[in-house]
Amino acid sequence: MKRNTHYGLIVRTISVFLLVFILSLPLASCKADGGTPGKESGTESEVAYTAYDAPDGLSRRDLARSLQSKLLPAKETGSEAETLLGGLTPVQYLPQAPQDLVGQRLFLMLTGDQYAGSTVFRYTAPQGNSGEELAIFFGSLENSDGGGYYALVLKTEYGSMGSFLDESKKGSLRGTVTAVRYIGFNDMLHSSNNISALVNSGKDSAGKDSVICYGSIEGNGSISTVDGGTRSAPAAEVFESTLARFGLS
Repeated sequence: MKRNTHYGLIVRTISVFLLVFILSLPLASCKADGGTPGKESGTESEVAYTAYDAPDGLSRRDLARSLQSKLLPAKETGSEAETLLGGLTPVQYLPQAPQDLVGQRLFLMLTGDQYAGSTVFRYTAPQGNSGEELAIFFGSLENSDGGGYYALVLKTEYGSMGSFLDESKKGSLRGTVTAVRYIGFNDMLHSSNNISALVNSGKDSAGKDSVICYGSIEGNGSISTVDGGTRSAPAAEVFESTLARFGLS
């Protein structure tokens, strides 16, 4: 009798343990998925990716992470991608940037971004029948190893070089994205060196009467600019050749 009672107690104990374990499974699943049943876990970059024109803007770091999270495969693959002069990887061997950013309004914040890597740009002021345009090369320090850098071209509405200089030095860039590309590390490096050399060459800083302005942006949003010549004779040859290499000139 005592043996049967003891055996029954063991069975009931095991049954209770199994019931508690089974009931705990959905709760554990919810916690693993971020605590929201029926919703896939989201990263900070995925959230930022839907807020290009948010009132408080989007940092360069978050934009780079957002693009990185949706990279598409290269058009061609191989065991060894041929390297061009200057250590450049042929475009067809580079990953492709997602294109759902094209047509979106972008409000890019420049200040307080400790993870922002090199950022260089060219702004072309409206002149005659020619509209204005902003081209940006940027990345994130978090993405320097295998993450990548990006080129953006924006249609802007500053109206003049003076307005662009005034607004950009307050810590933001804005416009409607017309093109986005993933660019190689050496594309970014050579273009950044080209702009830095131009800024430090003693050439005049960009002013309200400049047609083209080249510049570099630090992580804290500090901007250095230089007069970039004319539409027919732009001053930064490497930056321009990089745009052309990715079909953005």
